[in-house]
Amino acid sequence: MRDRSACVACVTAIVIGAALLFPQPLSSAAPAAAQTTEPKQPGQSDVEAQLLRMLNELKRENARRGLAEIPTPPSPAMTSALPPPAVTPAAAQPALPAPAAPAPPTDVIAAPPDIASEATPAVVVTAPPPTTSSAPPVAVVAPPPTSPPPPPEAMPVPAAPAPLATPVIPSGVRTPLPAIEGFIAADVQAFLGVPSTIQQEPRGTVVWHYLTPNGRQFVYFVDGVATLTAPAATPPVAPARQAPGRQGECEGVTAATGFKSLAVINADTPVFIEPKFRTQPLTLLPARKTAEVGSAEGAWYLIRFNDERWGRRVGYIHCSDVVRQDQ
Repeated sequence: MRDRSACVACVTAIVIGAALLFPQPLSSAAPAAAQTTEPKQPGQSDVEAQLLRMLNELKRENARRGLAEIPTPPSPAMTSALPPPAVTPAAAQPALPAPAAPAPPTDVIAAPPDIASEATPAVVVTAPPPTTSSAPPVAVVAPPPTSPPPPPEAMPVPAAPAPLATPVIPSGVRTPLPAIEGFIAADVQAFLGVPSTIQQEPRGTVVWHYLTPNGRQFVYFVDGVATLTAPAATPPVAPARQAPGRQGECEGVTAATGFKSLAVINADTPVFIEPKFRTQPLTLLPARKTAEVGSAEGAWYLIRFNDERWGRRVGYIHCSDVVRQDQ
């Protein structure tokens, strides 16, 4: 059946070629006696019979013109040079790879037909993914209704400063404690030091105790103001408040500086081994005894002096007991 189809194709090609070479109709060129209808052979189709009749007409025409018959080469056998496929058992065949995931859709913009060219590739524009903001939503809070500003407060009037205490004039007799009349508690502590005992009396008076070479001394506080005299009235009356003034070389509650030597004002002035009042002094200095100033610590001077018994000595003396010498 395959050879038969090949012959039919060859004959068809020859007939078409002859028709192109000789465009006039074959039926008009053939003699009337030759245009007899050839019977159809058994097993032939209508197309094969028609082709055979056309081929016979072409032969007769060539014979009339004296042309030799064109030999028709046999069709070569169609053989396959590929090796036979190897038969692989089903168990040994490798597993087919899983199909790849489909590519994400892209927005393709193609060029118009009139300007499209094979050398111009299509422009592919990939839409960016939608961006999401990581910032939290901002809540818009309406401001509270404004109220009128309050009226300005009256500025407190500063209290008038306490008057300075009257300067102490040396009388030749030393008192056990310096003058502290009218001082507040903070000034008393800075001027005399920390008390040895604090006592609260039933009438509301606070008493500070100081130990001195002259015995125990008392400082009374009535409504926060100091006095050296025990209150007699009931209830007690506070003394007038005063700021620390000048007595000896004291400037307020601290020792003055700027000089190198000083002199003792009153007789039997105690010198201590530390800057505080004690019951036992280092020694007692006479009036007008001079000494060198080493340094100042609060209301005390560190001095160097000559002792008639022990020679060169060092100790602390209160600023209310001395005056400067190198003016």
